[in-house]
Amino acid sequence: MTPIGIVPRRPTHEAEEFGECAEALDELFETLTLIQPRKVTRFPIVLYGSAYGGGLVDWLTNTLIAQGKATEADLALFQVTDDVDEAVTLVSKEGGC
Repeated sequence: MTPIGIVPRRPTHEAEEFGECAEALDELFETLTLIQPRKVTRFPIVLYGSAYGGGLVDWLTNTLIAQGKATEADLALFQVTDDVDEAVTLVSKEGGC
């Protein structure tokens, strides 16, 4: 299974992978819902694979943001990449590892 999301677990900074399934999207949105109002400290969320994650970004932009239910700032809560090294850098840089 190809992961779509990689986030460090607190406090150990171990990576958690979200797979390509409904549970992954549930976990992703649950995490974003906690980060957005600052109920938890922000940590890096990286969606690996633009073929999969890019469709999600398109939907968020063309549906939720277009309807005023989300903002561009919400998209800044996560990154999408196809590059493994970039994903590691993003997690390491933002996660303080």
